Amino acid sequence: MKITDMSDCCFYCERNINKCKKKIKVWKELQSKKYSAARLRTDRTVPKSHGIYCIRTVDGEVLYIGYSNSNVRKRLLAHCMGYDKQAIGKYLKGKDLSGFLLSWVVERKAECLEEQFIEFAKQQQGVRPKFNMKRGRSCRTTEE
Repeated sequence: MKITDMSDCCFYCERNINKCKKKIKVWKELQSKKYSAARLRTDRTVPKSHGIYCIRTVDGEVLYIGYSNSNVRKRLLAHCMGYDKQAIGKYLKGKDLSGFLLSWVVERKAECLEEQFIEFAKQQQGVRPKFNMKRGRSCRTTEE
């Protein structure tokens, strides 16, 4: 029997998601970075590569977890400057960005990690991130 449920197992090692060392390491790295959203336009620290990112308040509440297959910086700019039509972009448009923190991790299979990190955030704060309205992608195919 092959593992097919992405919510319970890691796609790297096929262990239970809460016991996967790689996933825990990436989650800790994502949570440890604290980059002010107000600096996003002028500072070039955010990478122009694929990865997963997190937008949260300075109080630590995770508002949104997303990924980019090509350019994390461009996605964050779209959200923070209100260029996109997603709820997080509409929420942040016109707000003082100094009240928000960004973090990111360069990761190849970011789309696979998105839903799992949304679940981690849900465990951490008791509710899903406010602006993650749809479920993330699953990279596991159903096989029997």
